[in-house]
Amino acid sequence: MVKTAAPYRDPASGKEYAAESFVEVLTRMNGVLARLNERMASHVAAEGRRPLVVMYGHSMCGAALAILTGNGKQVDGESYLGFDGKYIMPNATPVYLHKA
Repeated sequence: MVKTAAPYRDPASGKEYAAESFVEVLTRMNGVLARLNERMASHVAAEGRRPLVVMYGHSMCGAALAILTGNGKQVDGESYLGFDGKYIMPNATPVYLHKA
């Protein structure tokens, strides 16, 4: 998916951040999940259980996590991922991501 040519400017700080395409968000969130899995493996080895991990972010990050983990949203009896045309995940939507 495309991204804007102009960077995002934080209105509070004035800092600029490069725009990301959805593919770049997917790649970044895949790295986040990989790092979490590494940390969880050592925690499980030391503690014998998985801790609860709480993550938050904007809707594109939530949609990327839903796609990467296969956790869709049920709408009218059908499962949709974050940006598949029938369902667009709103900002601040809580999503339970589980790993079997």
